[in-house]
Amino acid sequence: MTIQKPRPNKGARIGISPESAGIDDWRRRHPTFSLQYTVQGYCVADCDQEQKAAFASTLLQLGKRTWLDIQQADKHGSGSEKLPRSRLKVAIPNHINADQEFFTVVRFFGKSPMIGYVDRGVYYIVWLDRNHSCY
Repeated sequence: MTIQKPRPNKGARIGISPESAGIDDWRRRHPTFSLQYTVQGYCVADCDQEQKAAFASTLLQLGKRTWLDIQQADKHGSGSEKLPRSRLKVAIPNHINADQEFFTVVRFFGKSPMIGYVDRGVYYIVWLDRNHSCY
């Protein structure tokens, strides 16, 4: 007589983390930032020294957290919010597809937002909205 191991109640992957199963969940990773698509008039070069320092400090602080932490934090504090595409008052660059329904907003200087989109954990910053004119 042999004793059989009990079988799991559900699925073949019970107890396997997404990482060990080969699933890449970018929300569990620290963000990477890109200024590749920043729009003229809304880029770092247009900021004053205080705004540039706040921007650098914000990226440093965000880089120490995961996307999940950032998404769950208060939107006017150190968190983010989703901005519907329809609320933007500025032209959207051509490289951004029409299926990009939401943008990610993070505050960098007081309540001044940086606006961009996230693709597989990379935050592509498009606008540094110092004057609150984007939406």
